[in-house]
This record gives sequence, C-alpha cells and structure tokens, in this order.
Amino acid sequence: MNALDNNRNTPLHIIVNYQKAISDFLTLHSIITDLTENGAHTDIVNNMGKTPLDASTTGKVYTYILFIFSII
Repeated sequence: MNALDNNRNTPLHIIVNYQKAISDFLTLHSIITDLTENGAHTDIVNNMGKTPLDASTTGKVYTYILFIFSII
C-alpha cells in the first residue's frame, strides 16, 4: 500500500495524478477507497514535498480526496 517509487510517490500519489480521463468515477472511487481502507498513508510526502492531496491534479480527485481524508 505504501511502496515508494524513485520519486517517493505512493500508489495513492500515482492515482491522484493519473492524467488520462477516467470516464467511470466509480472506478476512481473504488481505487482510492481500496487504497485508503487498506492502509495507504495519506500523509507521506514525495520528493516534491507533496502529500497525495497536495499532488492531486483535477478538481474531482481533489474534492474526493478531501472527502476521504475527512472520514479517515
């Protein structure tokens, strides 16, 4: 859940930065929920000093991440 790549990005960092359109919001919801419910740390910072919330690139992902973080 919290493996780091060469830039210290976790799987949660990767999914919130996914650039291609995810037409099915439920898929995005499912991935983020599965990661967070199974122990993905939301406070890990990458080499840029960003948490997954800081690194989120779209309004939809940002809004959803805010919601998920508020209930953890």
